[in-house]
Amino acid sequence: MKIIQATAKVMDKGPDDAEVQQCVGEYRAYIIRSYYQCGLEIFRDLGQLYVSDSKFHANINQHGEGLAESLN
Repeated sequence: MKIIQATAKVMDKGPDDAEVQQCVGEYRAYIIRSYYQCGLEIFRDLGQLYVSDSKFHANINQHGEGLAESLN
């Protein structure tokens, strides 16, 4: 959750910001360490799931409105 919360704090800087990219990279690394091999295509699909699935969307956005879209 710390990674998600850190990402929520910087997401307004935009996707090209170095700090945002670092947070997103740390999130992907966490997924790889904790769950499964998460290549870039899978990570992109996961971001789309966060936006399209209402349960994922609500869960992610509880940390910051628009966070699900930022991770997409």
